[in-house]
Amino acid sequence: MADVTKYGDYGLDLNGAAAPFERGSLVVGNDVVTDRIRSGAAMTDDLIQVVVKQPMIRASLLDPSLVTAWAALGTGGLKATFRAYEQNGGFGAGYKSYQLANGIIMPVSLQANVLQRATLEILAMGTFTTGTGMTVGTGSTTPADVTKAYYPTSITVGSDTITALTSVNANWQYGTQHDDQLEPSYYYYDNYTMQGNAMVKDVAMVTAARLEDGTSEAVTVLLTDANNGSNTVSVSLGTCKVFATVQGDMANIQFEKLAA
Repeated sequence: MADVTKYGDYGLDLNGAAAPFERGSLVVGNDVVTDRIRSGAAMTDDLIQVVVKQPMIRASLLDPSLVTAWAALGTGGLKATFRAYEQNGGFGAGYKSYQLANGIIMPVSLQANVLQRATLEILAMGTFTTGTGMTVGTGSTTPADVTKAYYPTSITVGSDTITALTSVNANWQYGTQHDDQLEPSYYYYDNYTMQGNAMVKDVAMVTAARLEDGTSEAVTVLLTDANNGSNTVSVSLGTCKVFATVQGDMANIQFEKLAA
């Protein structure tokens, strides 16, 4: 049977190894910076000038241990592969691949719930070599086998290790810089924030200090593979400003990273 013209997100290779990801989360694009130019009081732009090209790949990983902080892409870079569907069938024989051979990768958002597997949204941005930042191809790939399912098992706030919890969320925001290069040959960040919250059942964690003043405490999230308890991911958020409130029958612990 012949392929149709629709493709599904099929594989993600990180530094040469297949990485499991959430279906439908794979995004390939260009976070382009443009300068819009029009003459006088013209109703539309005369010219949309590209001033910075930033090819990128986004995905929500099913294994949060794969990306823990801003890092350079390693050997193999990051490759997203889409596979064609077949007429009157399932997947066909056609592939489209998009690869960032060089660049940086960073965590964006961790979502973890005791009733739903943890996912880590990541963002990779490609750097340019001889005018090329992303390579488009037609090569096939083998998708990752999903053998681990991570769920939050505890959050440690200061001296309190809280196991009676329902969800933990964390978000990273890096102040990415490229020195205004049209085709960036490098990236760096000049600031970053990390913040989030945990919904816990133990309202005793809403102490007077956390409620009124906010405390400065180390925060660590522990995720555990439901299929093998020896597989764990520890996400250290460092020293954070911690506030807590009671919401109905739950406690909401909010945290935001402080300088070490």
